[in-house]
Amino acid sequence: METKPVGLDRREAERFAVDLPATLRGYRQSPVDARVDDVSTGGALIAADAPDILRGDEILLDLDWCEFVVTVAWTTEGHLGVIFHRPLHAVELNGLREQGRRRS
Repeated sequence: METKPVGLDRREAERFAVDLPATLRGYRQSPVDARVDDVSTGGALIAADAPDILRGDEILLDLDWCEFVVTVAWTTEGHLGVIFHRPLHAVELNGLREQGRRRS
């Protein structure tokens, strides 16, 4: 089932393509292997087979070397968009971009 965000389009920040392995950890859910496909200071696009993760869920985005608490903004089959609970600082964003570049 596909859900899209309602209301204001929050994708105002520049997005950067990355290729980062990740694990999604939801409350009372099994961890889900995922990949971060793009990132901005406000959120990320994640590829994952995660039918139990729904719009509005608060989950942990675990990148092995750092973790972020996020809210799921939308889901489609195989992808989800998340919003960081706090905007990323430039240093954090640059670190994610650098890590994502090394793997691509």
